[in-house]
Amino acid sequence: MPPRGSSTPASPRKEAERYADLTAGLKLLQIEAILAPPPPAEEDRSEREAFISGLLGTAADASERAKKLSQLTSGLSRDEIRALLAPGAADPAIAAAADASERARKEVDRLISKRKREILERECFGLVEFVEPQHDFSVVGGMEEVKKDLLVLADNIREGRTSRVPMGMLFTGPMGTGKTFVAEAFAKECGLPTIKLKNFRSKWVGATEGNLERILTVIKAIGQVVVIIDEGDRAFGNTDGEGDGGTSSRVIARIKEFMSDTSNRGRILFLVMTNRPDKLDVDLKRAGRLDRKIPFLYSQTPEEVEAVAKALVKKNRVKSDVDFTTIRGTFSAKLVGYSNADVEAVVLMANDDAARESGGDASVTAAHFEKAASDYFPSRDAELLEYMELLAVFEASSRRLLPPKYAHMTPEELDVRLRLLRATVGTRR
Repeated sequence: MPPRGSSTPASPRKEAERYADLTAGLKLLQIEAILAPPPPAEEDRSEREAFISGLLGTAADASERAKKLSQLTSGLSRDEIRALLAPGAADPAIAAAADASERARKEVDRLISKRKREILERECFGLVEFVEPQHDFSVVGGMEEVKKDLLVLADNIREGRTSRVPMGMLFTGPMGTGKTFVAEAFAKECGLPTIKLKNFRSKWVGATEGNLERILTVIKAIGQVVVIIDEGDRAFGNTDGEGDGGTSSRVIARIKEFMSDTSNRGRILFLVMTNRPDKLDVDLKRAGRLDRKIPFLYSQTPEEVEAVAKALVKKNRVKSDVDFTTIRGTFSAKLVGYSNADVEAVVLMANDDAARESGGDASVTAAHFEKAASDYFPSRDAELLEYMELLAVFEASSRRLLPPKYAHMTPEELDVRLRLLRATVGTRR
C-alpha cells in the first residue's frame, strides 16, 4: 500500500473505469459538463501570465513584467514563450504537474459527489440523511489495529480493488465507545458519498416496503456509496413480524437479499452499528452480508485512556499542553473501563473548571484534569455494559482486534459468562 498522500499515475483505462463507477446514475450531459476539458480559448491571459511569472522567477518587478508580456505573447505556445523569454529555463509546470493533477482529480470527485447528492435528495426526500464527515482518523484516539484495518480498506475502495472490500461491516460494542465517530471518520477517509437511513417505516399498508424499494433502487443506480445504519437492531425490526402484519419480516428479507448481491461489492458498503448484536437476525450477520465484525470496547489500559484523551483534547480544541503520561496514576488509571464518552465528559469538565477559575481563555492544567477524574461519577449499569462488551467480543471476526483481557478466552468460557449475564440483563436496554 503506497503511503497516504502519495499519488501513483493511473492508466487511462483504470481512470476511465473509476470515473464510470463514480458517475453511475448521472445523465450523459451532466457527466460531460463535469469531465469535459475547457475549450482551448479558455487558456486566457491570466494563465499565460502565471506561466510567464514562473519563468521570470522572484525578481522585484516580475509580476508587472509578466502582466505586460502576457499581452504581447498572445497567440504563442508555451514552448515559444519559453524559447523567447528564458531559453535555458525548465518548464515550471513540470514541477507542479503532479500536484495540479491531484487537485483536478479531487475537484472532479467533489463535483460528482455533489451531483449524486442532488439526485439522492430528489429521489429519497425524507428517507435518508446525508453525512458530510468533518473529521478523519487523525482525531480518533486509540484503537490502532482497528484504524489500521479501516485505512487499508479505505485505500482499497479508493483504488477500486473490489475483491478486497467486504460486502458490509458490523460495528458492535457498548454505548459511548465511538462507533458513530469512527464510522464517519472512515467515510471521510473513503471519500465516498455517505448516507444514513432514516425511519422509512409507515403506518400505511405497503408504504414501508415501497419506501425501502425506493431507497434501494436509487442506491443501486448511484453506486459508490457508504450506507450507515445506526442502531441496526431497532432499524430492522423484529423477525417474527408480530404486531405489524409481517412487515418487519419482509423488510429484513429484502435487505438481506440486497446486501448479498455480489455485484455491489466495492460499490455499496453497508456499515451497521449496534450495541445489541444478539437482537439482529442471525442470517444478516453471516459472511457475505456483514463480512467484517469489529468490536468497540472500553479502554482497557491507562495508555489507551491517554490516547483517547489526547485525541479528545484536539477534537474539542481544549487549550492544554499537559502530557497525560505524567499524571497516569491520578488521571488515566482512574478512567480505565470508562467509555470514550465518559473520558470526553471528564476532559470537558476540566476545561470548564479552568474557565471558572481563570477565564474563558485559560489553559487546562494537570490539576484540572486530576480533579475532574476524581470528581466524575458516571451513570452505569455495570452488568449490562459487561454483557454488551462480551457480545462484541463474541461477534468479533478477528482475535487480533481484541485486548489481551479477552484474546485468550475460549469460546466455551465466553459462552458460559454470556449465558449467566443473559439471564440477568438480557431484556434490558
